[in-house]
Amino acid sequence: MVIQEDIAPEIIEVFNASKYPMRCFDLWDRTKKWLAENPSSVNPDDALMFFAHSTPLIAFLESHDWDTTKAFNGIKSIAKKRHSDPTTDVVLLDFPKDYHELGALLPNLVDKNGRPVLWVRSIDPPELLYPKVMRMFAWVTDRFCERVSASPLKPGLVFDCQVMTTNFRLIKDSITIVLQRCPPWVEYIAIVGLSSYFRFFGRICRNFLPRYLKDSLIFIDIDDLDNYFDMKQLPHYLGGETRLITDKELEQCPSLQEYAEKCGLEPTLFDKWRENAHSKYMKHAKPSAKIKPIEMFT
Repeated sequence: MVIQEDIAPEIIEVFNASKYPMRCFDLWDRTKKWLAENPSSVNPDDALMFFAHSTPLIAFLESHDWDTTKAFNGIKSIAKKRHSDPTTDVVLLDFPKDYHELGALLPNLVDKNGRPVLWVRSIDPPELLYPKVMRMFAWVTDRFCERVSASPLKPGLVFDCQVMTTNFRLIKDSITIVLQRCPPWVEYIAIVGLSSYFRFFGRICRNFLPRYLKDSLIFIDIDDLDNYFDMKQLPHYLGGETRLITDKELEQCPSLQEYAEKCGLEPTLFDKWRENAHSKYMKHAKPSAKIKPIEMFT
């Protein structure tokens, strides 16, 4: 039996108001006991994350139909994944400047409701760079998870699809990484800037989602972003102030040619991607009086 004196009063209040209060207390007890018995299996910060507030444990229960055992296994799976596969090998300044300038991966947005938001710009990286980009996305997800654990509000996940990728691999792989490394509390998964014609295909994204997240998928027109975000919170390429790294750090990043030479690759492979990304961006961008995308690669 869980000792409720160990739980903050505000968490007890939320648990008691939930659909199944005793299952909340049971999961709290089982998780705390497992963490105490397996201290070397979990990062200390991750252990604290599960008890920061009521949202994490309730989210695990909701996403597993209030099955305490399945929810407990979900907690262990994410904790073990983050512990066994740390992203300390990722160095952001090793990535090409051109890729950072796209604003492709941003874990530091906040919407108008105060929710943490992870922003992903749907642009296919060069094929040879794809594994490294996915590794960087794992790092970004970990940083996002740290922000989420400090907030009692469920977060949002946004995919900017103004520049539509040739397939849904980037979206699928990104969602998979988030589900593997971040607890399952998500308020919405927003597809932004996708034309009405392509929204039919955008609904394919639901196939990538577990059942408990299928209803969280929404579509937002690029011109309506100011209903969800203050302008300064938007990515820099949309006229906002949010970036992954500073201008000073950006200057330390290699150019595409320098990066290619460092990796022993043919620079023309990256040049073709650069030209292709530029042409796609200009073709699919939808400037408006409210939001004017910044032209990249000038």
